[in-house]
Amino acid sequence: MEEKIEQMRIAIEEMSMRLRTMKFELKQFIPTKSHSIPPRMDFRLKAESDELAELLNAPTYTIGGYTVDVNDRSLIYEGQAVKLTVKELFLTVVFAANINKSIEREEILNMIWGTSNYKNSRSMDVYVCKLRKLFDKDPNILILNIHGRGYKVIVTL
Repeated sequence: MEEKIEQMRIAIEEMSMRLRTMKFELKQFIPTKSHSIPPRMDFRLKAESDELAELLNAPTYTIGGYTVDVNDRSLIYEGQAVKLTVKELFLTVVFAANINKSIEREEILNMIWGTSNYKNSRSMDVYVCKLRKLFDKDPNILILNIHGRGYKVIVTL
C-alpha cells in the first residue's frame, strides 16, 4: 500500500512539474504591450476558402465612388471612412471582385461562412442589407437580388 502511495506522489510531482513548464512556455507566447499582435491583422485567418483568402490579398478595391481598404477594414467615400466588421469586409470584397457579374448565393455562403445552411443564409441577408445602407451615398451602385440564384452588384457611370 505504501508503495502505491509513493508511486502516486511521484506521479503527482511529475505532473505538477510538467504543468509549471507548460505555463512558463505559454507565457512566452502571450503578447505584452511591447510585443502585441498588430491590430486587425488576424482577420484573414477567418477566411473560409482559398478563393476568399486570395481576394483579401489585394490592398484595395473600388466600387463606384467607394474605396475598400482591406488592410484597415474600412470603406471610404469622399474622405470619410467607415470601419467594417470582418463579415462585412468579406462580403464587400466578394462583391467588389464581381462587379457587374452575378454571383451564386451558395458560392458566397461557402466562401464566407464555409457552409450554406439556413442560419448562415439569413445572416448573409442581414449583411447584404447593411451593405446596401453603407453604399447608399452613391446612386450609381445597386445591389440586386437575383431571385433563386444570388446577387449582382451593378455600378453605372
